[in-house]
Parts: sequence; C-alpha cells; structure tokens
Amino acid sequence: MAAKRVLALGAGAMGALAAAMVAAFPEVESLTVADLNLEAARRVAAGCGGKAGAAAIDVTNPNELTSLMRGADLVMNCVGPFFRFGVPVLKAAIAAGVDYLDICDDPEPTRAMHEYQAIASKAGITAIVGLGASPGITSLLAARARAELDKVEELIAGWNIEEDSGGDETVSYSAAAVHWMQQCSGTILECARGRLVEHQPLVDVNLDYPGRGRRTVYTVGHPEPVSFHYSYPDLPRSFCVMVMPRAWVGDFQRLAAQINQGNLTWKRPRKNWRRVP
Repeated sequence: MAAKRVLALGAGAMGALAAAMVAAFPEVESLTVADLNLEAARRVAAGCGGKAGAAAIDVTNPNELTSLMRGADLVMNCVGPFFRFGVPVLKAAIAAGVDYLDICDDPEPTRAMHEYQAIASKAGITAIVGLGASPGITSLLAARARAELDKVEELIAGWNIEEDSGGDETVSYSAAAVHWMQQCSGTILECARGRLVEHQPLVDVNLDYPGRGRRTVYTVGHPEPVSFHYSYPDLPRSFCVMVMPRAWVGDFQRLAAQINQGNLTWKRPRKNWRRVP
C-alpha cells in the first residue's frame, strides 16, 4: 500500500491526531485534510506542515466524495459515527479505486464492511477497517495471544472507564457520545458458538483477571468480536466489556431504556447531557 498522496477525512479530535501522524511520514508527499467545516480542516492542515492542504467535503454526497478521492492514493476515514458514515465512505473509495483505512469503532458497519472484501479485491484496492486503540491495538494483542497459546476458546476485549474525567459533568453532543448511546442500547453483536449473534448490552460478567483478582464487568457493543469472527472463523466465543463502578450501571441502563423507548435518540440531542456520576 504505497501512498504518496493521502486524503484525511475528518478534522475532529481523532482526525487531527491521525493527520499529524501521517504528515510525519517522509513517504507522504501531500496530505489533504477534508471536513464539512472548512475552517476546521484548515486549522488541522496548518498544524501538519507545508505538505498539507484543506478541502471542504460533505461525505453524504457520493459524487463529490468520489471525485475528491480520485486525487489520492489512500483515504483515511476518521468521520464518525461510523454506523452512519462507515459503509458509504468505503463504497466511495471502492468506486474511486483508492486504498482505504478507517478507525471504525461500531460493530454493525464493521460487519457490513467485511462483507465488501470480495468487491474491494475485485476493484484492486486494500481496505483495512478498525485502526486505532480499540479496535486496533486490541486486535494486535489478540493476535499475539493466539500465537502464544495452544488453544483459544474465548477472546474478550475490554477497557476501563473508572478514571475521573476531571470533574466536568457535562457531555457535549459528539460522534463519541452518539457511539456510546448506540453501543449501550438495543442489541449488540457478539460471537457465540462460532456465529455472530445479537445479545443484550450491560450484562454482568464475572472475570478472574490474573494479578488483579475477580471483577464484575459489563458487556457493551464494539467491533472486536466481529473482527475476531472474520479473522478466526474457528473461534467459539468473543465479546466486549467495560470496567466501571457498580453504581454506574443503573444510570447506563436507564439511559439505554430511554433510547430503546424512543424518548432519546442521537437525532434529537439535548443541549447538554449530564455525565454519569
């Protein structure tokens, strides 16, 4: 995947970090940072040095998006939430004949994009879904663990949200907040008996973690079980969990109930959401 001209979609927090990282590679000759907000794209591009420029793009316009992609060797998609924008942007990359990377952290589009493997291969492009910390580093850790063990019956991906956020009790409307709303409500994808199935989120799981003792953790939606299923078809079981205080779980469950009942959606956000205490 040789890429001299890179198109970075999204000038938010993750997009800015990804653009700066890519700009540091000497192999990259030019970088275009594109966002619906042109001023935001210009700010990110300005921080990436002389090889970077900015463009305005509406990723919901496939013709405009495909046209912009044709000027690049590689598209790096950091536009969330991915359950809205993952598949359409990948389809545009395939139509443009451009290699594709993203930081997709939603399981449903992860499954949908894996199903585009044959189409992407036929178009002669490489598409890598889920680069980042989780998924991404978690996927590499899972691969390393499998290589070290004689047999793997279960892969669990998890993360800790117990750390204090610094006292700020408001949560602004963002792709990250929408992502959490989506993955703590409805049903979530898990791998059970070698198949992807839908389960309820926020279910108690008791784990005996080496060196840390026994903990109760809580299931949540995330792409790792989907990616693990496609990468390791013989894997019997995989799911994702959050580590958090027991006192928080009721608040998460009440929020999920409001979403499931249609009283709260990502399309109709409140001005500010109160952070779970």
